[in-house]
Amino acid sequence: MTRGGLPSAHREVVQQGLELAATNMIGRELVRQRLREVRAIRGRLVRAEDDARSDLVTELNRGPLASLQDLRHFLTANAAPPSLVSLAERNEGELAAFAVGLDPLAGHQSVGDALRLLGQQMHAEVTLDSAGEVDNTIARVLWFAAAEGLSNAVKHAPDARRGISLAGLPDRFELVVFDEGPGPGPLAENGLLGVRDRVAALSGTVAVHDT
Repeated sequence: MTRGGLPSAHREVVQQGLELAATNMIGRELVRQRLREVRAIRGRLVRAEDDARSDLVTELNRGPLASLQDLRHFLTANAAPPSLVSLAERNEGELAAFAVGLDPLAGHQSVGDALRLLGQQMHAEVTLDSAGEVDNTIARVLWFAAAEGLSNAVKHAPDARRGISLAGLPDRFELVVFDEGPGPGPLAENGLLGVRDRVAALSGTVAVHDT
């Protein structure tokens, strides 16, 4: 033992503790770094998937869908049997619906327009307070989250009032999907795994509340 100091055995314990703390700090930083890398990769994958969907919708609109539209106009102009016109209209409608499923922003000026149409289709209230433009990838994730949330609301509380609201905040967008049903059941989180994964890929979060 040195005068005014700790016994050598104690100094060794302290030194080991400091080394362990430093190792833990380095380990935590490495974990955080790897998580940041994983989020970045997931974000790139989401964007790549959305870009591929958008390209496919463009090809559908320029190719098969345009051909079906021309066929319908031709049949109508030449007084074709109503059954043929109806068949052409049905096929055109099914392909158009498929295209919307691939890229919900197709044919819309903004995510707000796409959400308004979604609200009409799902009989839901829509409140928009979003300033500025929304990145296409973020817009698609917002629409996907709103669609999944409203689908859950219709499934579990079909007669309840429901709606969505979108607010553009300085550092993020906040989407709220609500209904006045009995509240989220024990499987509510499982039903939103796809939403949570897509949102997390863009560094967002999902929360379920019973108010």
